[in-house]
Amino acid sequence: MDFEEFLNAAAPGLYKYMMETEPQEILKIQHDKLIDQYRNYFAKWLQIIPVECKSGGNVTSASFKRYRKEETPEKAIRFSTLEYKVQSALINVPLYLAGRIKNYVN
Repeated sequence: MDFEEFLNAAAPGLYKYMMETEPQEILKIQHDKLIDQYRNYFAKWLQIIPVECKSGGNVTSASFKRYRKEETPEKAIRFSTLEYKVQSALINVPLYLAGRIKNYVN
């Protein structure tokens, strides 16, 4: 019995899927599953806090806003010229207090 016969006997659905699917597609699916597994695994111990630093009068950033919408972090920090303010999950910290960020995050 060669490998193809063994695989077809052991898992006929998998063998058929592998024969009908392009190798690149199989690799992409496996890659996506692996990324999801690592993301779920590390999420238990690691909290990523996104940080944005704005020095001008315009304190909005499309990419920061989009990241917060898609990933919904528990906390996000923006250093800017605005005063200290907490808006749900977004903490605005004045630039002059950047060195004391530990006092404001916990």
